This record gives sequence, C-alpha cells and structure tokens, in this order.
Amino acid sequence: MRAFVIRGFGRQPGIDFERVHEELIGPALAEVGLDVGNTSDVVEAGTVREDMVGELCLADIVVADVSVLNASVFYELGIRHAKRPRSTVVISARNDEIPADLRTDRYLRYDPDSPAMSVPQLTLVLREALSDSESGPRTAPAAAGRDGQPGQQGQPGQAQPENQVLSAVWRAHRQWSKAAATAQTSLNRWRMWNLALLVVGALAAAFAAQTWLVSAAVAALAAVSAALLTAAGVVQASVLTSENTSRWTGARAASEALKAETYRYLAGVRPYAAADRVERLKAQFDTVQTRSKDLLVGQQLATADDRPLPQVGTFENYWTERAKGQADWHRQRIAQHMRTARELRFWQLGATAVAAVLAAVAAAVPGARLAAWTAAATTIAAAFATHIAATQHQRIAASYAATADQLQRLADGVDPKTASADQRAQFVADVERVLAVQNDGWVDLLGTAAKT
Repeated sequence: MRAFVIRGFGRQPGIDFERVHEELIGPALAEVGLDVGNTSDVVEAGTVREDMVGELCLADIVVADVSVLNASVFYELGIRHAKRPRSTVVISARNDEIPADLRTDRYLRYDPDSPAMSVPQLTLVLREALSDSESGPRTAPAAAGRDGQPGQQGQPGQAQPENQVLSAVWRAHRQWSKAAATAQTSLNRWRMWNLALLVVGALAAAFAAQTWLVSAAVAALAAVSAALLTAAGVVQASVLTSENTSRWTGARAASEALKAETYRYLAGVRPYAAADRVERLKAQFDTVQTRSKDLLVGQQLATADDRPLPQVGTFENYWTERAKGQADWHRQRIAQHMRTARELRFWQLGATAVAAVLAAVAAAVPGARLAAWTAAATTIAAAFATHIAATQHQRIAASYAATADQLQRLADGVDPKTASADQRAQFVADVERVLAVQNDGWVDLLGTAAKT
C-alpha cells in the first residue's frame, strides 16, 4: 500500500514541517502498514506535475498538512478530494484554524512543538480512513477534534463510532479505577481504625485491672475498654467483610480489564487488527460491564478523572509505556509493600516478645500481678497478626516481583523496531496475559484473606 503526503517544506512561522513529518506523519503511516519509503515523494509548492497528479489519484491514503495557507497545498488537496475524498486525512497545527470548508472532513489537530504526542491519534484516524475506503460509504467520515483526540466526524458535534466506543471504554476504566481507589482507601482506613481500637482497648483493660488505681478510674477504664473492643467487633462484622473487599477487588479487576483492552486496541494487534475492531472492542466492553453488574452502583457514582488516553499509537510506544512501564511500576511497589510488611511484623513480634517476657516474669515472681498486661500484649500481638493476614503485603510484594520479572524478560526478548507483525501481536498478548494473571491472583489473594 502506498501513502502520499501533501505539506509545506522546511521551517515556516511556528512550524517545522520536516520535524512534523519525521515525528508524526512517518511513524503513524508506518504503524498502519503503509509504504513509508514512498512518502518521501512529498509535493513541494509550485511543482505541479503529471506524476504528482497520478500520485494524488492512486495513493491508498493521502495526508495533507494545511497548517499554513499554501495555495499549492490546497490545490493538490482539491485534486485528491475530487477523486478519492474518503481516504484523505487532513492535519493542522493547533496554532492555526482549520478552514471552514474542511471542518466536516476527517482531520486532526497536533501540537507543532510536540508532534510525536499525536501519533496515537493520527494512527487511529488513518486506520479508520483505510477501513472506510475498503468497506464502502459510511454515513459520515471520521475526524479528530481540536484537542488532538479523535472526536468529531462528518456532521459537527456528531461522534464517530470508533472514537465514541474507545472513549466510552476509557471513561469506564477511569470510573472503575476511581471506584476501586475509593473502596480501597475506605477499607484501609477502617482496618487501621480496627487495629487501633483493639490495641487501645487491650491497654485500657490492662489498666482497669490495676489495684493501685482509684475505683472510679478503674470503672471508667473498664467501660472504655469494653466500648472500644465492642466497636472493633462491630467494625469487623459490618465493614471488614468479604463483600466489601470484593467491591474493591472487583472494581479493580474491571478497571484493569478495560485498561488492557484499550492498550490492545491502540496497539492495533489481534483481535483489533481487522475491520471489525470496533465491534470487538464493544463486545469486550459489554462483557466486562456485564460481569461486573453487581458493582455498577459504585462505578456509576464514581466520577472519571481527566487522564487522557495512553500515548500508544505505535508498537514501540506500547513496548515502552505498557511493558516497560508496568515492569517499573511493579518494581517500585515491591519496596513499598515489603517496608509495610516489615513494620507490621516488627510490632507483632514486639508485642509477642513482651507477652512472653511478662509471662515468664509472672511465673518466676509470685505476686507480680502481670496477668492483665500479659493478656494485653497477647491481644495486641493477635491484632497485628490479623491485620497482617488481611493486608497480605508480603505476598503481594512477591506477586509484584514475579510480574515485574516476567514483563522485563518479555521486553528484553523483542526488538520493538524490527519485530514482525506476528511477533508484535504475540508480545502484546503475552504482556496482557501476565498482567491479567497477576491481577486475578491479587484479587484471589485478598478475597481469600478477607474470609479468614
């Protein structure tokens, strides 16, 4: 397949057209499998030739940069529109306005200072243009909005199906992510409160057993201890339940599933390499939402943040951001979870040691009256042990270490610049499989812990 580019040359006010071609147009064309080597046949203003007209009529796709009001560029674009309008993509720098007559066409806005950032969006538009030209007329051509994100099409304000579905999937992912974060924060807060209630309640009970305190203080401490320990029991029975843990882990599973599908789609590999890619994405979206139907209240109440779609329009982007990025992310979390696990274990072992020492002293020194303090230390040690079992920091760290290792080995085993289409598809499948297995194991781990 052959591509042809219409654009200006060199540097013009605010735009370096050579840079735009090297960092945006060329990589996007290469990603969709077009003959990038022939895109060097760029038409310069004033060189209207018969061979140029032939290229404009026969090229599978034409990209026209209308960032400046160049008469030859618009003349050549007019020739293309007259012959094959539906396989033509118009791009323009953000510092200029798209001419009114072109605003209903498939177009993309890019930042002239960072053209590479728009590669994912241009890749999507090119794929849609190719699919459009192969499958026959559609109700309206696709477009990318003024912010560089695909969003407009033939009629102003009308959403193009592909971009609409992708945006819906990403928005749902962000909602699930917010719902999971909210549930996790709530659970962690209540777990800390439960731990504090048990520790303070045990200490209050030990003080209440001391004979040197006045009776009023003893009664008050006993009442406080009973209230705190009762509150801890209520928290455990009503808040720290397997159902609430499932809300957290289920929302996280849905979020990660949609995130994985988004990356697969943007990378353009199987199952999103064929003309029915939009239908496949919608089917996966429906599957995830149906599977998580019991948690939809939490998702719908969560407000999606404004985090943009991943800048993944090429396989190299995917290799760097998804595979390497996730390996680094998991490595960073290993230290965090191990540090928390060590701190909790320190307090558990410390309380256990205190209980053992007190018990030994009580046995060796008759009348030491340390039974209450021994019981308090034992209760505190048990509280920390329960908290450790619920949070599973050490086992999560081990799971993250395994995931980071597998992702790193996968990344080291492929050259993103020379990998074939089959190798790319297999690599993406392997990366998403590793992440899915890790997530499922993490969910099972915490779900089991919540029942203990």
